[in-house]
Amino acid sequence: MSELTGKAIHFQQVSKEDYIKTLLEKHHTSEAFAISLTEMLTAIGNGLYDRESRTNESTTSTTIKEWLADNLVYKIN
Repeated sequence: MSELTGKAIHFQQVSKEDYIKTLLEKHHTSEAFAISLTEMLTAIGNGLYDRESRTNESTTSTTIKEWLADNLVYKIN
């Protein structure tokens, strides 16, 4: 993403507690929303969507870089 946007993009993993605190204090979400979002992201990270094996029929040849360029980066610049 940094290469395509020309902007530095950083990822920093934080604890669930810190993420909830950020959602509550900086984004003014409800506590129920903050907890639910955190639980959903945890489930995704734990393989929620990894139920089906990848096959030629279910896998695209599009790279993440191609997808970003076509669907995200140039639309926000």
